[in-house]
This record gives sequence, structure tokens and C-alpha cells, in this order.
Amino acid sequence: MKKSILKKLNKDQLIELLLANQKPNPKPRERSQPIPRKTLKQMVKENEQNIIEPPPEFRDGYKPTPKPRILSKRFVPVPRPLMEFHELKPVPKPRVKSLRPVPAPRNINLDQKIKLLKYKDKN
Repeated sequence: MKKSILKKLNKDQLIELLLANQKPNPKPRERSQPIPRKTLKQMVKENEQNIIEPPPEFRDGYKPTPKPRILSKRFVPVPRPLMEFHELKPVPKPRVKSLRPVPAPRNINLDQKIKLLKYKDKN
């Protein structure tokens, strides 16, 4: 609402307006009671069937058994097939650029040189 409208209202009207716009009080939250924590002994009793036994190397009274000795088969390389001469591809000859004679510089008149220099300066 605008200030001018509020200034025109009397006290009773302002109080009624405030009470009408007032939000209801929220209900106080009920806190749940904390669950008592289990002791370590209780947790172990509950999970006894879930315990995984350690591997045999780490158990008490473990004696290692030697592995049977078997002579391993040695790797025998397979011989490669020999290449015959008709299978070989000829080596391509390197390309040599033809040596063309370098053209001799043109004989230019002094007037033509001046024109060329002026043309180069413009560009």
C-alpha cells in the first residue's frame, strides 16, 4: 500500500490491517530422539557371517607348497620365406630439374628505369 493511504487510516483500521496480514505462527518442530550408537562388540556379533577370511598366505600355520617344475618349451623362430628377385620392385630414379640458362638482364634505357622507379613508388 502507498504511504498516503496508510496515513489517512486511523489506529483501529491500521491494527485490523496488520492482524489480517499477519502470518500464522509455525508449529514448533518436534525433534526426534537420537538412536543410541551400537558398540563395536554388538556390530561384530551382527556381522559375523559377513566376515571374509584372509587368503591362505596370511593365516596361521601356513606352509607354502612348491610349484611343480616343468621344463618350458623354448620359443623356436619360424623361418621367413626368402624373397626372389622378380618380386622386388625397381627403385624409381630421382627426378633432376633441368638446368635452364638464366636469362640475361634486359638492357633498359635511363628513361625506362625512371618510369619503373616511379611506378614502384606509387604502389
